[in-house]
Amino acid sequence: MSEWYCYEDKVAMEEKELLISYLLLRQFVPGIKCPVCGREYLTEEVVSTIVNPAEDALEQK
Repeated sequence: MSEWYCYEDKVAMEEKELLISYLLLRQFVPGIKCPVCGREYLTEEVVSTIVNPAEDALEQK
């Protein structure tokens, strides 16, 4: 993964497992988090390969 920096704190983001929730279900997914302010982000790759397919599967039920 390329190096990401927090726009507010100007420090390198850390790779972390982030807890996300959708329709009352929770799951850990890989993401990035600022060690200073705690802002969390998901990369486009994670959203397109993990999050979107999981949302589609849940909505079909």
